[in-house]
Amino acid sequence: MHPARRQGLEHARKIYAQADARLGPHDWAVGDLYSVADIHLFRLFWRFFNALKPPAKDFPNLMRLHDRMLERPAVQRTLDAEAAAGYELLA
Repeated sequence: MHPARRQGLEHARKIYAQADARLGPHDWAVGDLYSVADIHLFRLFWRFFNALKPPAKDFPNLMRLHDRMLERPAVQRTLDAEAAAGYELLA
C-alpha cells in the first residue's frame, strides 16, 4: 500500500478498494483482536482519505475502521500532538 499513491490516484484507489474488500465486515484487520496492523492500516488510509478526499462511500469498510480508530483515546492524543507540532498532510 505504501507506494500506491506514487503510482497515481487511480492505482491508489484500486489498492485501497482491495484493502476495503479484504477487511470486509471484520472489526479488525487481522482476526478478532485489535493489533498493530490496524494502526498501520488506519494511518495509511487516514493519510489517503484526508489528502485526496475520496467519497467515503467508496471505502465503507475502511471508513468503519477509520471511524473506530478515531474514537480511541490514544489516537486522539497522537493527532492532537501532531497538530500542535504543526504536522501537515502532504498529498
